[in-house]
Amino acid sequence: MKAPISAAYRKFRTSRHFLAVLCTFIGVWVTLHFADGFDPDWGALNLVLSIEASIGMVFFMMVADKQDAFQRKQTEYMLHLLESQKEILRQHIEAADGDISNVDGERDKTVSPKPSSPRQKETGENHPAGP
Repeated sequence: MKAPISAAYRKFRTSRHFLAVLCTFIGVWVTLHFADGFDPDWGALNLVLSIEASIGMVFFMMVADKQDAFQRKQTEYMLHLLESQKEILRQHIEAADGDISNVDGERDKTVSPKPSSPRQKETGENHPAGP
């Protein structure tokens, strides 16, 4: 019961309909104020708008906290996946040549590709030939 109510409130509060209802409410209040002297010191309007703003602020802070907790869990999960992938890569490198220092970025082994065309052999270029 709690989730559908909060979802409906969030949907309404972040829509153009809410803005239209709020502007209409304030317009009617201002009209009554000047036409009949309703709420001569604007205290009641101030109270109503303050209460609505307080409820909205608390609600949206709760939503933000939930989103923050969800994003934190996602980040932890992604870090765990990256660590797993790093370990798998380390195992593959160890199996291939036994040198795992480049996985951690400790040592950069620059391996130049062998020239694949006669022009590359003549000029000493190590990048692939164009079309």
